[in-house]
Amino acid sequence: MSLVGAHVHHPETGRSVVLLCMVLLVVFLWGNLDKIQYATLVDNMIVNGKKRLVLDIKDSEGEKISNFQLATSDLFDRTGERSVHFYYFDTEAFERISSRLKEKESIRFYLNEDRIDNVDVIRLHEHVISLVLPEDRLYLVAPPHLELAMRALRFERKQRRDIFSCKGKNEFCSSVKLVGYGGVTDIIERTLAEDNNIPEAKPLPRGRWVTDKLGLSLHSDTARTVKIHFDMRTPMIEQRVHITRPHEATLRILKEGSLDGLGIPGISMGDYVFEVILPLKPGSTPVLLQFDIVTERAVDIPLEMSGILTNVSVAPADDI
Repeated sequence: MSLVGAHVHHPETGRSVVLLCMVLLVVFLWGNLDKIQYATLVDNMIVNGKKRLVLDIKDSEGEKISNFQLATSDLFDRTGERSVHFYYFDTEAFERISSRLKEKESIRFYLNEDRIDNVDVIRLHEHVISLVLPEDRLYLVAPPHLELAMRALRFERKQRRDIFSCKGKNEFCSSVKLVGYGGVTDIIERTLAEDNNIPEAKPLPRGRWVTDKLGLSLHSDTARTVKIHFDMRTPMIEQRVHITRPHEATLRILKEGSLDGLGIPGISMGDYVFEVILPLKPGSTPVLLQFDIVTERAVDIPLEMSGILTNVSVAPADDI
C-alpha cells in the first residue's frame, strides 16, 4: 500500500495542536483584556440607553447642520458629572461637520429645541472632535472608530478625580500621603435619574462603596496630628462607625442625616459625615474603621454595603 498522498492521523498530535491553540487564545485574551473591556463599554454605550435629549446644530439661518440623540450613558468624563457619548462618522462626513463646526460665529446649538450658548468645540485629534455641554460630552469620531473611542475614554478616566484628597498647603500634602486602602470598591459612577425604574428611587451618588470595614494607611515624614474628613451616603437609618485602631485616634460624628424612606439603597440615602483625629508617627500608620450595619448581598448590590463614600480628605489637625 502506497502512502503517497495519504493522510495519517495521530490523535496525540491533534490534541497537542488543540491545546496549543487554547493556550494561545488565553494569552491573547489576557493581554488584550483591557482593550476588550473598553471596546465592550464603548459599543454598549453606543447601542444601548434610553433616549434623553436631542441636540440640534443649526446655522444662523436656522438650517440644520446635524442632529444627535443623547441617550442615558453609564460612562462619564473626567469630572464625573458629564455623560460621555460617541458618534461614528465616515471620513467624508466627519470632514464636512468638522468644517462647519469651525464657523463658531454662525452655528447654534439647541437641546430639545432650547438654545444653549455654553458649548465648547474642541479638536482633540485630526479624527476626533469633542463637544462639551453642561451635562454631556460628545465625541465625534472618524475611522478608526473603536481605537480612537477607546483612547478618548482612557484619557477621560486618567483625568478623573478620586474621592481621596488632601486639604492643606503644598508642604503638608507633600509630606502626608495615603499609601493604601481596603474595604472599598473602585469608583462607581453616579446613576442617572432616567435609569431608575422605580418612581421613588433617587440616583446613587458617585463614590466608592464600603463594606463593614474600612482600612486606610497614611504615611508621614514626621510626627504630626491630622484630621480625616469622611462624607458618606448610607441607606442605614441608624448607622454607627467605630475606630478599631489605632487606639489613640478619636472620632467625631458631624451629621447623621435622617431618612424618609425604607433605608434601601437607591430608594433613600442619608448623609453620614464624620471625622477622625489621628496622631501620625514617622512612617506608615494604619487606620481601621468598623461599621455596625450593612445591607444584604443582592444582584444589584454584590457586597455587604455600609454606605457610599463620596469624599475622604486629609488636613492638618490645627484646621479643626
